Parts: sequence; structure tokens; C-alpha cells
Amino acid sequence: MMQGLAWGLIFLHQVIISLVLQSYTHSRTFVILLSILFAFFLTHSYRFWAKKTGLFALGIRHQGLYAGICLGVMAISSGVFSYSLSSIFLLNKFPNFLEVRFMAIVSTWFILHGIWIVAYHLFHFFEKIKAQQQHYWQIEKLLQLHNNEVLQLQINPHFLFNALNAIRALILFDPNKAKQAAQILSDLLLEGYRKTGIELISFQQELAIVEQYIALEQLRFGDKLSFRAQLDASLSKAKVPAGMLLTLIENAVKYGFKQGQNHNDIQLSIEQLSDKRLKVVSMNTGTIDQSLYTPQNTYSGIGLSNLKSRLASYFAASDVQLRNLAHNRVAVEVVWQYKTTQMHST
Repeated sequence: MMQGLAWGLIFLHQVIISLVLQSYTHSRTFVILLSILFAFFLTHSYRFWAKKTGLFALGIRHQGLYAGICLGVMAISSGVFSYSLSSIFLLNKFPNFLEVRFMAIVSTWFILHGIWIVAYHLFHFFEKIKAQQQHYWQIEKLLQLHNNEVLQLQINPHFLFNALNAIRALILFDPNKAKQAAQILSDLLLEGYRKTGIELISFQQELAIVEQYIALEQLRFGDKLSFRAQLDASLSKAKVPAGMLLTLIENAVKYGFKQGQNHNDIQLSIEQLSDKRLKVVSMNTGTIDQSLYTPQNTYSGIGLSNLKSRLASYFAASDVQLRNLAHNRVAVEVVWQYKTTQMHST
């Protein structure tokens, strides 16, 4: 289509010139039309030949060599054809290929065909770059998915290890609670299996899993563990990386009791900062060692470190901060910005 449009413009240009120079005749227009159609046939044949022979798979030097040879053949062919037509129909004489007018016509066709060949090769060059970029993007996407799967595999055994430890502790002094804990763990694993391969789930679904996990830990710690969650109803269907909230709460349970605290009060708040930005804050009893909280070693533990990596791969911008609060409290603050149409995507 672009080829036909280009040659059509050249035909129109030649007709306009003949009108301006007051040399327009039906015969001249007929000669111009046949010459343009012949040039169109030559360039179309070049396209067919280039695709059939795989010309664009060759290096630039070889492409240039073959294109140069074809350019010479096309320019001479068009020159002979249009010169012959103009000599016979316009000048009423036999063509004399030794006169200067023939060389001028060949030179003109050499320029026109040269422009077409350069434009055609540039078009394929940029198409090739575009295809390579698309290919690289697909590879990058596959690597990102693979990386997310690896990070999830690192988190899941971590969670399973803690849960089994909790059940082991319950077996020693309360077998009935251990049985309940095993049932809750079974339900959690089944829910995780159902969501295998799902990258983003709703806050509502993720909170349901968190509540099951808290129920499991409360069988172990009893009244020593309390949990509250604040979620705006408008955000219940907003998407979050599967296992993100569970990682935060698991971290809060683990480190809240790790320092020998008698009670661990965990609070989870989820709020919308702007149209596409959300903030999740997990607070628990305890403190963090500020000596470990450096730009080089921001996170101690695989859970939060993996969480930061997963957020970076999913969202346009994200940040994870860990800090001490007043009254023997510690908080993990997670902020991210959704990409376009990602917030409530299914």
C-alpha cells in the first residue's frame, strides 16, 4: 500500500510539472503512467525477490552489494522503458540510446529507485529492531515470572517451617490444639495450592489467609497474641502480590516474640494515599537493632528482602521501610504505586 502511494505521488508530481510548464498532453500523461506502472512492477519484484531469498537475513555489506546491483538493473530498465515510450509516442522517432537525454532519464530513475530501496531497507531494519525488542521484552517477562516464582518458593518453606514448629510445640502440652492447628495448616496449604501461578490477589482474599495464620499461631500463644486489621471497604478488591500480607504478619509474629516479650500486639492498616498509591503498615511489639538497619543491609531476614524484590517487579514504584516507634513498637511500612489499570485487574 505504501509502495503504491509513493509511486502515485510521483505520478501526480510529474503531471503537475507538465501542467506548470504548459507541456501537458494526454500522450505525455499516458507515457508517465506506463513508466510509473513499470517502476512499480520492478520495485514489487524486488520486494518479492528479497523476501524469497532472505536478503534481510544477510549482513549489511551483502545487503548493500545486492541492492546496488539491483538498483543499477532497475534504473537502466526503467530508463530504457520510459525513454523508448517518450521517443515513440511524444517525439515520433526511434529511440537513440546514445543521446544525452537517455542518460539523464536513467540518472533520474537511478535516484528514484535508490530512494525507494533505501527507504525499503530502512523500513525492514526498524521492523527487525522492533521485533527484537518485542522478543527481549517477552524474555524479560518470562524471567520476571520465573524470579517471582523463585521468591515465592523461598517464602513458602519459611512459612511452613514456622507453622510446623508451632504444631510441634502444641503436641507436647495440648494435643487437641495441635490437631486444630494441623487442620488450619491443611486449609492454608490447600488455599495456597489453589492460588498457585496467580501473581496478584485481592486484599480480601489475602486477609482471609492471614486470619487463618493468626488462628494457627493463637493456638500456640493464646492470649499473648492479638491481631487487628483495618481495611477500607473500597480497597477490598484491590490487588496485592499473593503472600505479601502473610509475609508481613509472619514477620511480626516471629520477631515480636523473639525478644522475649510477654505479649505481642499486631496491627495491620491498609490505606489509599492517592489514586494509584497505597500504603500498608504492619506494627508489632518489640524493637529492631538499629545497627542492622543500614543502607547496605536494610532488611534482616529472607521474608522482607524477598517482599521488596517482588514489589519492585510488580509495581511502577515501591518502597519498604522498617523502623522503631515509641512505646516499644516496631513498624514495617510498605508503599507502592499501581501501574495503569492494574489496581483492580482480574
